[in-house]
Amino acid sequence: MSEPVSMTGRFRFSRSIPRRKHARIAAALTVLLLTGRLGAAPLINVMQVDTSAYPDIRLVLSEESPHPHFIETNSDKPSFAVQEIYNDAVFTQTLNESAPPRAIADRLSLVLVLDATKSVPEDSFRSSLRSAESIVHSLKENDQAALYVLRGEPQLLVDFTTNRDRLLQQLDGIERDGRKTRLYDSLYSGIYSARSAIQTDGTGITAGLTAHTAVVLLTDSRDEGSYLTDNDCFELTRIGLESRVPVHVILHGGDEQRDLLQRLAYKSGGQLLQTPNRSQLEAFQMDLRRLPRRIHYAHFQSQLSHSENPLPGESIVVRVVMKSNEAEYAGVSSYRVPFTEWVLVHMHDPMWLALAVALLLCVFLLMLLLIIMYVRRYHQSTEHRRVSEQERDVSYIDNIPVPPPPPEDLPEKFTVPTAQDYIPAGVLMDNERTLYMREYAYRLLQMALRDAEAYQKGRLITDPGRGKAPRREY
Repeated sequence: MSEPVSMTGRFRFSRSIPRRKHARIAAALTVLLLTGRLGAAPLINVMQVDTSAYPDIRLVLSEESPHPHFIETNSDKPSFAVQEIYNDAVFTQTLNESAPPRAIADRLSLVLVLDATKSVPEDSFRSSLRSAESIVHSLKENDQAALYVLRGEPQLLVDFTTNRDRLLQQLDGIERDGRKTRLYDSLYSGIYSARSAIQTDGTGITAGLTAHTAVVLLTDSRDEGSYLTDNDCFELTRIGLESRVPVHVILHGGDEQRDLLQRLAYKSGGQLLQTPNRSQLEAFQMDLRRLPRRIHYAHFQSQLSHSENPLPGESIVVRVVMKSNEAEYAGVSSYRVPFTEWVLVHMHDPMWLALAVALLLCVFLLMLLLIIMYVRRYHQSTEHRRVSEQERDVSYIDNIPVPPPPPEDLPEKFTVPTAQDYIPAGVLMDNERTLYMREYAYRLLQMALRDAEAYQKGRLITDPGRGKAPRREY
């Protein structure tokens, strides 16, 4: 009898069912869950909102799934509707696709991990080499690939390159070496190399959506001494699934760990092939380019520009609803109303045209007012400078010493001089006259030096008179 189902929700298979059948049932359930057959729903994401042709809004949508087989098996063509949300008002309209959807990558970044230890039989190793060479031959011009070899420890033979001849030359020279197959350690290196290829990809958003990265492991299915455990390996597959890096496994030879590797492949979004023939390998090469998403290019005419009139810079919420397989899925994003496109839309509207004319008139009047204020300020500054110069001249004149009035009681031998020939020193004695003239000359010199502007060059001349000390110049 089969054992009952526990209350915790875990299924316990009967011991009478073979282990291989357990693995097949688990793999089938995994595929059904990942492809949406048992409730795993696809996601719709609004990856890009282009407002360069506002009010015509262009969208890049990504219909994503946890597993690439969803895109292949989901043949139902989805329909889309878009909702614009502004000030709690919702405007719904049909979303039109502007280009066919994309489900095939136009650029592939591939990491090949080849088991080249001596534990692999010679015929299995040669089969793995032929499979790797066939995959390299299928690469396109802009695809890139890296090559790891298991020789005890994972070795990077060729870093990411678009040169297929170099990859084929390295594959042709590989020989078996080493004893232990550290399978999980090599997967660790391969997944992180693939992640680095995604991080260093310089393409834009749309180009990045149509690029794909994957890891292909070619082995005889036996791990013989990895530092990582089974749980660590499944943690790596989780990282690969989150990073959109599926792990594909191609087995040639034994199947000791086939069930484990099949779980690893499915959990990462990849698949497992055992001793594939030519047609299976060609189909696998097509699957390598299959995206775990379907890219849709759509557009719609915004109704807000005519009904609600949002101003430039205001945020509009965009909600896209996808109907597929009688179910609805939604993705949300937003955009801001662009200024230039908004002006071009409303330039023929009479109300906005009158507002624009009034705004331009206000700007013109403001500039005119600023010019008038500047001219007035300039004239005031000029007048203030002229008055200051006049006051300085008057002050200079006022500081010139006035000759003293003639004395009232003069000696009889002196006559009162007239205003024309009045010389203050004339009424003094000889010694007093000399002292007076000298001091008067010093005063004039001090006034000239104090009140005048800075001199570039000056000369001082002393002339004691005839018969005295010689004339000197300084």
